[in-house]
Amino acid sequence: MLRNILFLSFLGFFTLQISAQEYKVGFRIAPHVSITRVDAKEYAYPGAKSKGTGVRMSIGPTLDYFLAENYAFSTGLFYTIKSVNVDLGNAYKNRPDSPYIEKSRYNLQYLQIPAMLKLYTNLEVEQFRVYFQLGGTLDIKLAEKPRDNEFNYLRNLVYDNTFSNGGRKVFKPININAVLGVGGETEIGNQTVFAGLTYHHGLTKLLNNLKDENSLTGKSETISEGIQLRTSNLFLEVGLKF
Repeated sequence: MLRNILFLSFLGFFTLQISAQEYKVGFRIAPHVSITRVDAKEYAYPGAKSKGTGVRMSIGPTLDYFLAENYAFSTGLFYTIKSVNVDLGNAYKNRPDSPYIEKSRYNLQYLQIPAMLKLYTNLEVEQFRVYFQLGGTLDIKLAEKPRDNEFNYLRNLVYDNTFSNGGRKVFKPININAVLGVGGETEIGNQTVFAGLTYHHGLTKLLNNLKDENSLTGKSETISEGIQLRTSNLFLEVGLKF
């Protein structure tokens, strides 16, 4: 069912009446660096920190609707993979019988829907007309894939620990990002080539309300009250508009 919806959505983008002068339909690919931001309370997860970065990919169709000669509303439909890498530090791990390793690595697969305002300038760099864009994205989670299953702390809490209380999903289904970008585009025949950098600043707390055992009190406590994860992503976008 989900694949059918995605297929129809992609098809819809490419079957728009792109001959209309105010529309530009395209396709972009965007490798990106994915960074995990960690906000942890010292009493709960001392020493918690991001555990490195990940390079992932984003692809999908774009649509620019020109409100004026130098202004456009830009949207699209992107399939994007983000990495989450976290070291939970000295969290509640003073249990001699604990099978868990306090590190977690995940790949999160999203369907991204951007809503951007694109401003074109009169500045040209190497025949590329410079533009700026500002807006946000709504990310709908398609899947979460744990890496290193056997030694993934959050994954093990969900699958093995009776203190988990929210099904078998570690991460929330929705993520919202603020986006800022700069780029340039140039005409080649009847087509437009564009390239740019965009920064996505995750606003949403990613973790569901999972339970963990505090070894100091012997009580189960909600993980998301002691630690929260967000993502930041720097995208290199390259694409073609028709």
